[in-house]
Amino acid sequence: MNTSLIIDKIINEIRPLDDDTKIRLIEKILGLIKSNEKKKKPAHSLSDLKALGADIWLHEDITEYIKNERKWD
Repeated sequence: MNTSLIIDKIINEIRPLDDDTKIRLIEKILGLIKSNEKKKKPAHSLSDLKALGADIWLHEDITEYIKNERKWD
């Protein structure tokens, strides 16, 4: 069944409810959404990138590298 038709059907069923019941329904729907958000895997944080690419600098003399970079000034 088309999602729009399902939503329209739900709205028609909700329409006759009193305002307090509609508010309780909204709160339950929000609870479902929040529950689903908690189950989702969180996005990567910056700390996940810690030491990424460290092997590139393993055999590099940092002082010498900076000295060479400053020659561009």
